[in-house]
Amino acid sequence: MAVLWDTKQALRNSVAKGSLAERVLLLSGALIARRKSIPSTVTAGSMQVPNSSKPYYYNGYYYAFYQSGLNLYYQKSADGKSWDAAVLIASVFARWAVMGIDNLILLSRVVSNYVTVRVGTIQSDGTIDWGSDAQLGYSDTRNRSCWCYATKIGSVRKLFVNATACDDNYPPAYAATDSLWVSDDDGGSWTFLQGCFRQWTSLFWLEIQAIPFNSDNKVQEIYSPGKPPTGAWYAISSVYRDGVTCQVYVDSQLLFIDDFRNQYYLDDQANAILIGDYVHLVYIDSANNLLHKRISYGGTWENVGTVKTNINADAGITLTYNPSTGLLYIIYYEATNIKFVTWDGTSYSSEQIIITNETDVNQLTAYPQPLNSKILLQWKDSANIRFALLNL
Repeated sequence: MAVLWDTKQALRNSVAKGSLAERVLLLSGALIARRKSIPSTVTAGSMQVPNSSKPYYYNGYYYAFYQSGLNLYYQKSADGKSWDAAVLIASVFARWAVMGIDNLILLSRVVSNYVTVRVGTIQSDGTIDWGSDAQLGYSDTRNRSCWCYATKIGSVRKLFVNATACDDNYPPAYAATDSLWVSDDDGGSWTFLQGCFRQWTSLFWLEIQAIPFNSDNKVQEIYSPGKPPTGAWYAISSVYRDGVTCQVYVDSQLLFIDDFRNQYYLDDQANAILIGDYVHLVYIDSANNLLHKRISYGGTWENVGTVKTNINADAGITLTYNPSTGLLYIIYYEATNIKFVTWDGTSYSSEQIIITNETDVNQLTAYPQPLNSKILLQWKDSANIRFALLNL
């Protein structure tokens, strides 16, 4: 059960009585307390890796997307607390991903060995009218992941779909194929940008995220190759796609960024976001540090700072950037609490707690920017899909 700090009575009883310093301190604490949130339970279900199951808001409704059995559903809510009945979207087998932009919802998944995409349009009553499936490419490997991202470059909406397939039939050299498609007309047509073939000596090939830059079809991919040529296990690595070439290496060929802290939460332990001309990456390294780096397209990774040392987080890092204030919200789960730190371009704020007494938080994710003046959070506990709003 989450706890909301109610400060109204404390303000009534104490503000008038205290000294000026006490009043300032109390009021400051009240502002922090009011940033806390009480989450709601949407329903029983599961999510995909956190960078693939984004919550959404449009025109008076919040949306939660989740899987139950072999089916994908959505539920909508007018307040983010009480949820309407579940609506079936499609059947799902392997990985799936969903993300909204304006009145559109982009869904990618693997269907009968095909990378498949579908675009839905949000109606005035909040329901989603789904278009037909489009097959983007064939994949005959067993382990597949589908990722999607919706963004704008200028006034043009751009929809990206990335599919990574790992074939474990050829040890010790495992083959991975990584493909990228883009649509500039809301899913009416798709252009195949590049297909990459890679080999590693480990089965693990987990696509974490691929973030488009604000320039043509340039994309920064951040992923885990398992055991890269550096010899590090469960590494975090990156390549840059320039929209033409399959992959553009920077630094020393494969860009090995760092080791992850926990091999079992590779997808949860890193999150990336575009701010201006830079892709920002926050992750937990093998020394229990919450680190922050950034890269410009065609550039090399720069150290921005250490957000926190000795972090005790096995899962749950997600990012939201507020363009109105210029603040990056670094949100993470630690010791039964969901917390955040902000970065203003120069320094980090003190740590603040959003939600307390959440004993099991998996696949924590946020929409990458505030919607309806709120940060949207979604995660899965031991059985249920949970949802929360952070007022800004």
